Amino acid sequence: MYQPEITEEHIKNLYYLKLATKKPMTKLINAILTAFFHQLKEAEERGTDAVSSNGDGQVLVGSIQLNLQNTDRKEGKQ
Repeated sequence: MYQPEITEEHIKNLYYLKLATKKPMTKLINAILTAFFHQLKEAEERGTDAVSSNGDGQVLVGSIQLNLQNTDRKEGKQ
């Protein structure tokens, strides 16, 4: 099964969230993704543009702004 790479910074933040909530990191990630996709589905059901892009690597999904510029370069990958 495909396992996407998660940046070290996110793993560190998830670890601190795990300590604060006393919940496993996998449950936290699943809860975050569930809330995200629920918000996306609600936006689609309202008939609003659930996903929009400004063409500069910035994507708005629901009310969450994603920075999808080439993050590999920032992480030292080519």
